[in-house]
Amino acid sequence: MGVSDQRTVTVTDAQGTWVLPGHAKAVYFVIKPRGYRTPVSEDNIPRFYYLHNDTEPLNLEGATIPRTGSLPESIDFPLMPQQEPDRFDAIFIGDPQPRNHEEVTYFAHDVVEELVGTTAAFAVTLGDITSDRLDLYDHINQVTGTVGIPFFNTPGNHDANYEGLDTYDHYETWRTVFGPRYYSFDYGPVHFVILSNVLFPEGGDDYVTGLGRDQLEWLEADLYHVPEHHLVVLSMHIPPWRADRVPDLRRLNELLRDRPHTLSFSAHSHNISQGFLDESAGWSGANPHYHINAGAACGRWWGGARDETDIPHATSSDGSPNGYFIVSFDGNQYSARFKAARRPADYQMQIQAPDQVEQGRLADTSVFVNVFSGSRGSTVEMTVGGSDEWIPLEFAPQEDPLYARVTERESGRRASTSFHMWEGRLTAGLTPGGHLIRIRTTDIFGQEFTASRIIRVLDDLP
Repeated sequence: MGVSDQRTVTVTDAQGTWVLPGHAKAVYFVIKPRGYRTPVSEDNIPRFYYLHNDTEPLNLEGATIPRTGSLPESIDFPLMPQQEPDRFDAIFIGDPQPRNHEEVTYFAHDVVEELVGTTAAFAVTLGDITSDRLDLYDHINQVTGTVGIPFFNTPGNHDANYEGLDTYDHYETWRTVFGPRYYSFDYGPVHFVILSNVLFPEGGDDYVTGLGRDQLEWLEADLYHVPEHHLVVLSMHIPPWRADRVPDLRRLNELLRDRPHTLSFSAHSHNISQGFLDESAGWSGANPHYHINAGAACGRWWGGARDETDIPHATSSDGSPNGYFIVSFDGNQYSARFKAARRPADYQMQIQAPDQVEQGRLADTSVFVNVFSGSRGSTVEMTVGGSDEWIPLEFAPQEDPLYARVTERESGRRASTSFHMWEGRLTAGLTPGGHLIRIRTTDIFGQEFTASRIIRVLDDLP
């Protein structure tokens, strides 16, 4: 199995012995192999690392690593056997991002409570665990700890000690709670990599998007030990095509492009989008790479009117509900589906059409469909009034008209472009009375979802 110091990777011998260079400060960690589990905290945070600091503790507002003294003669990582089948589910959650304890409870009641009892093997959060409130880590970990599965965490731009002098310092408090800011582990036949693509140039408190030389060298060493036919799944906070450091993105492409099975996740944008990356997004090579921007558990920062349970509706600015993704893995294959918070599993779209329309205006009346986790590769079709003919709708990224009205009324803020909107026209010749619009969509994984909306056709006005 592999052991790392976040700079390189070594492999243990038959007795489990490993050797890595000593450093004044470092995080040493085991790369969890298939068929084993590491210890977890009482809140189900994986404990697979050793924090070392033989320097003066940093002077920061958040928790810091005390001086640990010289390295011990041996650092041991306990591993316990567990069954890890080829087929399993994992949960990916973007930006919980609470600003206070009240918003932690929104996250608890809106998202986490429905996860209790899940059959997923583990969950991955995709950064911005809180919103510049590192003191909320204990509360949010106590919430996610009730689910009963390990939560692996990804650092975001709002998870930093802003008074740090460089990127390492900025994630000091993170290390005291979650361990290394980038690492990897195996589950079943899949290799999972947590990346940290938020960098703080020395002496500043503003960030840039990139990976940095040390992390890229570590990733190369990590992937060296992963068989080429295995699926590699990357998790990061910011979508890779937003990289300020273009050479970092180019090098990431080089490390992955010859692998036939890769997948990645991000968050940060508080919108949902997905698809195969192309050259405009920094990807080249014969093997396609699929990326899912998973949106945010907090939606538009826990905004919007409160419902009957006193929780804001938290709709994202692209009109999608807040929620998370459930990913089913099968060997080196996978499928992903979106789950809206506190909604049925088949709630996958919002149909928008007038409640009533005059008969003569049918052919000029638009139907909009926001397929929350749709992509350019999805098909969306419509049938109206009992017809057996399915009419293809046009992929039409734009502001969600319904959410645009809602957010203007609630806050005066604009909607953002939704990259999962489709548009069509009603069928001419419908008779006056009630009619049913039916929509069906099929995603790139072959998953089909349906929804309906009732409209009323009126006689033309004299």
